[in-house]
Amino acid sequence: MTWTPIRIVVLLAVTAVLGTCAGCVGSCEGTGGLVDECKEGWTQGECDEWDAEEVNDADWTWSAQSCEALGYDVECADGSFVQSSSDC
Repeated sequence: MTWTPIRIVVLLAVTAVLGTCAGCVGSCEGTGGLVDECKEGWTQGECDEWDAEEVNDADWTWSAQSCEALGYDVECADGSFVQSSSDC
């Protein structure tokens, strides 16, 4: 593969875009535990920690989308978002 100037520019642009979101805040979705829930305002690093620790026996996945966009539209008293008020 020949590294043409256009390929180099594209590679640099993609690298810059991917690297700018290291501290971005989004949501952390926990699925497969007792209750599927979503935490708003988390970084990917925070979410990865909960996934590694298997908090609430769930798989935790970070997203740039809001909890509401992921289908969690009920906010519990502790700030977690769930899909049904009976899950709070």
